[in-house]
Amino acid sequence: MLLPLLLSTIVAAAEPPPRTVYVGAYLTDVSDFDLKAGRFKADLRVWVKWLGDGNAPEPTFENAEIDSKIDLGEEHDAQWHSVQWRVQGTFRGDFPLHAFPFDHQTLPVIIALDRTQGQLVPDLGASGMSHHFSITGWSYEPYFSARVDERSFGSDLGSVTNEGKSAVQRRAIFQVDMKRPFGPYLIKFALPLILILLMALLALFLPADRLDVRSALGITGLLACIAFHYTQADTLPDVTYLVAADMLFLGAYVFIAGTLIVSVLAFRLDKENVARARRADRIGLWLLPLTTVIALTWAINSTIPSAVPKPALITGPRANHPMLRVSLAALETPGGGTPSTRASLVVRRADGTMQPMLVEEAPALTNSLVRLLPDGGMRVRWQLRENSKWSDGAPLTASDLMFSLNTLPEPLRTSMERVDERTLDVVYKTRRSAWLDGFGVFPSLNARCGA
Repeated sequence: MLLPLLLSTIVAAAEPPPRTVYVGAYLTDVSDFDLKAGRFKADLRVWVKWLGDGNAPEPTFENAEIDSKIDLGEEHDAQWHSVQWRVQGTFRGDFPLHAFPFDHQTLPVIIALDRTQGQLVPDLGASGMSHHFSITGWSYEPYFSARVDERSFGSDLGSVTNEGKSAVQRRAIFQVDMKRPFGPYLIKFALPLILILLMALLALFLPADRLDVRSALGITGLLACIAFHYTQADTLPDVTYLVAADMLFLGAYVFIAGTLIVSVLAFRLDKENVARARRADRIGLWLLPLTTVIALTWAINSTIPSAVPKPALITGPRANHPMLRVSLAALETPGGGTPSTRASLVVRRADGTMQPMLVEEAPALTNSLVRLLPDGGMRVRWQLRENSKWSDGAPLTASDLMFSLNTLPEPLRTSMERVDERTLDVVYKTRRSAWLDGFGVFPSLNARCGA
């Protein structure tokens, strides 16, 4: 009884670690983005690279209906191998509409590989996209964001060699972030709605005894608002929740109904006291717009999700440091000091991954802190933790980061931009993993002298 168990343990221990398979994509074109159908068409080039012998990996497109997949050939360089394809198809996505028409959408391309074939890793260093797509009505930035995750099926999916074991896929998700320009929708959506409301509000400027004219304006505005609402709703898929546009139209209905109520009230008061009727109109002119704006602001904020959960990245545990304390005396001379006396943004763990120390998150190719620029460069964003302080209680700032980088001459660094007091963007001409290793931080001499 113990012999089979012992043999299986020895075999499992002798199994080599899974090979690393790098997958990349270059998005040539995106077209026919249909928000109502939740689909878009894409034309892209995809490749996989791996080290060592063995059969070529066979990745799958988990959210696509592939129209064509053209084999572009293989390349071999010593132990390195690669396979390239050109892929055209229709891709599906989950597009939340809570914030419509102020929404941002993400177009995903999900490439998966069975874990038995290797460990899938995004090849973001070579991935990219065209500067222009055949898509209208949206604005986007020409670079990918990417993340990785694992999917367990709870089934062996009919496998013979892995019978009884759950099939596990490692997925690389390439994403294109798009947002709807507010300018065109200000004209197409907001302006007509505002004109309808102004027409209804105009009734309160008419004499109180002309109820027929005042009510006609209100009813006409109400009918126009209903028709406009149906026109907008026809462009969206059927969802079970209210979008921001629905909240705006509900507010418009209440606003127009309020003008009708004020008109009837002023008409009744006009028969007894003309001054009171005029006062009712004046109160309505101020109170209706004010309460409508306040109510709509609250309703839209409660309808739009306040925070989108960040995708889970495969990283180790994060250390908890309530406050950073370093010696200013040891940091006064940038050229001196030992690594142990320097403040570091990130440190490398034993497994090779970066652990954030002074920053909220370690920049990596699988998060939004690293952007691969179309010209072959890259942008790295360092965002300091809010409670990072020097030992004298002064907070670390982006000025300290700029000062620290200026002490390290680097011809490949093209620019630095302070986004806010705790965030610094650094742009490089080339794409290198060394830019993600962090650097020692020293207090800005100008800031100290000014203090």
